Amino acid sequence: MIDVKVQEYLYYLLNKLPYDVYDRVPKDAKCPYIQIGVDYGGDNSTKTDFAYKDYQTIDIFSDYNGKKEVREIMKQVNSLLQNQELMFDDMQIYFYLDSSRIIEQTDAEGKYYHGILIYRVETQMK
Repeated sequence: MIDVKVQEYLYYLLNKLPYDVYDRVPKDAKCPYIQIGVDYGGDNSTKTDFAYKDYQTIDIFSDYNGKKEVREIMKQVNSLLQNQELMFDDMQIYFYLDSSRIIEQTDAEGKYYHGILIYRVETQMK
């Protein structure tokens, strides 16, 4: 499971970009925006060390007419997170891009693009 310190740091990093960042998106959110999405994973310990391997989804939403904007934002997010190493007092954390995709979606507001970045988050406890 991803530690709350990691979630807070993700929020801090993503807020360096010129887009709104949400954990829970309000109904009146305007595109483009970034959402810290779902995470999943589990224990990756060895006989001698405690560790976790998790996956963190970062979602990007854009109503731009085409995929250009969502691709550019995905690139900016990846520049911040890819191969990052975080050090805390009790843990060491690494981010690696596992997969990405863009899907086209339609709702009552119209068509939009949804960029999905999935990061493998490896945590080693000290």
